[in-house]
Amino acid sequence: MGSSGAVVAAVYDRYAQQKTDDLFALKNLFAQMENYFHGKSSGI
Repeated sequence: MGSSGAVVAAVYDRYAQQKTDDLFALKNLFAQMENYFHGKSSGI
């Protein structure tokens, strides 16, 4: 996981109002959030 991935995970952990343990949903959500930083997720 790169630095933008770590930021995304930290933001999710701090601000998500409805957290999930569904790994597929988390991967998709984190990829969308990471797009904000550099356009395309590394997929991890």
